[in-house]
Amino acid sequence: MKITWVADNTFGEMPTGGAEATNRLLIDSCSHSVIELTPSTLERKEQLLENDLVVFGNIKWFTDEQMEWMLECPVRMKYEHDYWNLVRPEQERYKKEFWEGCCICIFHSPAHIEEYSKIYPFEYKKIWLQPSFMDVDRMQPGVKEDITIYVGSLTPHKGVMDALAWGEKNDIKIQVYGIGECLNQVLDHPYANYCGTVDYKGLLELYSKARQFIFLPNWVDPYARTVVESRLSGCEQILNDRIGAMSYDWWYEEDEDFRSILKYKADTFWKILEFI
Repeated sequence: MKITWVADNTFGEMPTGGAEATNRLLIDSCSHSVIELTPSTLERKEQLLENDLVVFGNIKWFTDEQMEWMLECPVRMKYEHDYWNLVRPEQERYKKEFWEGCCICIFHSPAHIEEYSKIYPFEYKKIWLQPSFMDVDRMQPGVKEDITIYVGSLTPHKGVMDALAWGEKNDIKIQVYGIGECLNQVLDHPYANYCGTVDYKGLLELYSKARQFIFLPNWVDPYARTVVESRLSGCEQILNDRIGAMSYDWWYEEDEDFRSILKYKADTFWKILEFI
């Protein structure tokens, strides 16, 4: 089977987030050949049509012409990581036809599809709920240090300033990792210790040694990969109820069962090809 994976960014192109990390692990785990395309490498329509399946991740930054090409893909699957409506409202005219033409629409959690359906009550052919793919065995508790960490985009909807407000209220300084529009506010905050960005290997080491992890998003986060990773790494967690992963029943299992379920979910992702 020839598969093409289309997304705004590939892992490592920039300080990437959960979507790119998830895509990279899924592509690497596939037993079939997977070609990756981004806005800069999708140059002609035929690159999309000469495939058995085209998987679309986040596609906010493609041109109108490229979007028109996507609508012609006969077998396409959408793997939605966020909420497509947040950026590029000019793409609105493509969305109904795009979604309703997908053979499978993948969302990260029950909360994700619930929120998405409020925005776009389309006639989805088949919905598949899929937790973010991760190598569960790489996440293990280590020797904990008395540090509290925030990891993610420095944006209002990710709640970085809410995390720092919690730190100030509780007199706890927070190590902040990430980039985004709130960077200057973070740099000026007395309870922030800004540490820049961290690669994925460094992130796993950070989880392993951090005593606390904080995440207080203002939107319903589709999944919150960092929340799951930090739990697997033995961090105490300061969270609110806007976290997609927590809408799964298995979130409330004991830690060992939680780990086993996630490992099974990761191993079964590509079984989705049986339904195409």
